[in-house]
Amino acid sequence: MPYFNHYAMPLVSVLMPVYNGEKYIKEAIDSILCQTFTDFELLICNDASTDRSMDIVRQYRDSRIKVLENQTNSGIVYTRNKLFTEAQGTYLSIMDCDDIAQKQKLEKQVLFLENHPACGICGTWARKINENLETVGHIQMPEEDADIRVNLLFQSSFVQSSVVLRKKLLSDLLYRQEFPVAEDYDLWERLSHLTQMHNIPEFLLYYRWHQQNTSQNQENLLAQKRPDHCTAALPDALLHPYRITDPHRNRKSAPLTRFNICESGRTMAKKITRILPNQPLRPLFPLS
Repeated sequence: MPYFNHYAMPLVSVLMPVYNGEKYIKEAIDSILCQTFTDFELLICNDASTDRSMDIVRQYRDSRIKVLENQTNSGIVYTRNKLFTEAQGTYLSIMDCDDIAQKQKLEKQVLFLENHPACGICGTWARKINENLETVGHIQMPEEDADIRVNLLFQSSFVQSSVVLRKKLLSDLLYRQEFPVAEDYDLWERLSHLTQMHNIPEFLLYYRWHQQNTSQNQENLLAQKRPDHCTAALPDALLHPYRITDPHRNRKSAPLTRFNICESGRTMAKKITRILPNQPLRPLFPLS
């Protein structure tokens, strides 16, 4: 159902960074313009593309589209932060130029956030698609706040292109250049200290997976870094070879490690708190 705003500012700002995205950008833009929720602006920031990306963008005659330009290629972190700063909406929707949003995505996320004022970040599940729009996988992130927090100890808990968040949370927080392969993971962790989080358990995003995909390149870099850094980021007590009784399976579980988290977030959070009552837990950021 369309949402009509009686105020000058849009309720939602959809933020789309672009660098040489000519192959998929039309599908991404069309998926936003076709949303059942209509009270939004679509901010597109061109990071000095050298292909036909902006020729495609300029073909649109929709007043909700606003174009920003970087004079030189400045990178994804700078471009995303520029979009955050220029956005006018109460809610910010992150959208990459090669992904596709389901028609009801914004409507369902805005409705959830409006009905849950304590929640500041709302993501969704996603279907992985290839260059030919064929489904090649699924991403089902944890749904509830407690599960999301535990998952953040080990990896990102959101598909970045699925996220809608409250702009007011970003008054002092932006992406950081120090984490060039995990800037989103770093931001979610810092925001987790300020707000509750949620993932809608519906596949409301088609997440493009291809050779030029930024996330695929990031995953390759993370895989290279993880053996050297994953254990260093955990408290020493988590690396001890103790075993934890699993009441749901009535047997002993394997030692708690980065690679074996077999219980629900709530159960694991309680056990971690009991074992390490005064030990802050830090997420596994890849160190550059």
